[in-house]
Amino acid sequence: MVTAQGTDERALSVADVRDLLRTAVLRTELKPGSVQSQDEVRTSLGVGRTPFREALRMVQAEGLIEILPNGRLKIPELSVEDYAQIQIARIALESAAARLSVPQLGPDDLARLEGFMGQMSHYLSTDHLDRIEMPHRGFHQGLVAGAGPTILERIEDLSDRASRYRWAFSDPLKGYWPIRTEEHRAILDAAIAGDGEEVAARLAAHYLDAGLLLAEEMNDPDGRARFEQQTLGSLAPAVRTLVEGFKPKARRAARRKR
Repeated sequence: MVTAQGTDERALSVADVRDLLRTAVLRTELKPGSVQSQDEVRTSLGVGRTPFREALRMVQAEGLIEILPNGRLKIPELSVEDYAQIQIARIALESAAARLSVPQLGPDDLARLEGFMGQMSHYLSTDHLDRIEMPHRGFHQGLVAGAGPTILERIEDLSDRASRYRWAFSDPLKGYWPIRTEEHRAILDAAIAGDGEEVAARLAAHYLDAGLLLAEEMNDPDGRARFEQQTLGSLAPAVRTLVEGFKPKARRAARRKR
């Protein structure tokens, strides 16, 4: 767990402690569904009581931690339904944001996106999957950067919530990163062509596919079917047709080999 060891507790701001606590939740270092004492969590982070109490209220307001009547902390569970809601919201917002942003992308913006692609490929080829998160997030942020601060703030929150599932199932999902790379490449190619509609549709397919893979890894017999029904049902018919056309054959082949 990331801690404040080696730092004077008094030097840590509430924002610093909030970041430590939030990271521990998002990276599932605090086990989803667990109930823990405030003192145990605070001690594990190595922070003081006063900033911890303030930071805890902030993280509680985000819905990332529940404070029980007895004062203990409940870490939200992971579920297919919750992840479906996250992905539905991401598809809706990021598709709209991509339509707004892609026509505004210039040579420097596209070069940065290529750079993020290169970093992800490098970390994948050198088996440093723990470092992919930063360029992966940078890539997706770069596609929607022109959508405006209100939309971007909500997209960032949803991305954080989705990352909790990626961290929880990072080991079984490692083998699918080459397929994710193919999808990123196709999204970027559409952005280079200036086709916001194709970028939006490929993003929707990308998030749908990621959810299907993750649902297969959760201990939920019919979770994959429920996830697909909910997410596809949220799409307009024309978009659904495009998304179905972008379903990667490689993913289906990879699943059959398991």
